[in-house]
Amino acid sequence: VNLFVDEVEVDGNLLVREVVRHRGGASVLAEKDGCFAFVSQYRHPHGRDFLELPAGTKDGEEAGESTAFRELQEECGLKAKKLVHICDFAVSPGYSSEILHLYYANEFEIVDAHLDDDEFLSVKWIEKDKAIEMALNGDIIDGKTITALLWYKVKYCES
Repeated sequence: VNLFVDEVEVDGNLLVREVVRHRGGASVLAEKDGCFAFVSQYRHPHGRDFLELPAGTKDGEEAGESTAFRELQEECGLKAKKLVHICDFAVSPGYSSEILHLYYANEFEIVDAHLDDDEFLSVKWIEKDKAIEMALNGDIIDGKTITALLWYKVKYCES
């Protein structure tokens, strides 16, 4: 990421805004045998492990879908046959330019995972209803993960 301090004029007022310029990323809600794939990894800004969907940053001008395919394979050893686009969203529009591309997949080929040198994570498969409940009760606090799980609940679960 790159941090910039910009001066902007809003309604005739000159303001200073700190902006993180970020090339964006992608994430995948992967479903298999009634479970979703999660990764558990230490997140330094929060001083603890987070349970979240596999995700990663775009390589240069890489398309979101390409990033999603790559990250799912690198982190979970799953080569998706196809991805369904859920949505794109601004991660934190108040200070960051990052757009995250969110996808769903339920057909895979099992392949070798290839973690980056600075990635230390474990893959966990969690039953769908339990995962959705964890998002609803605050056990999962990662925004992309909550977004994907609630999308799934609205799209595929009974009301």
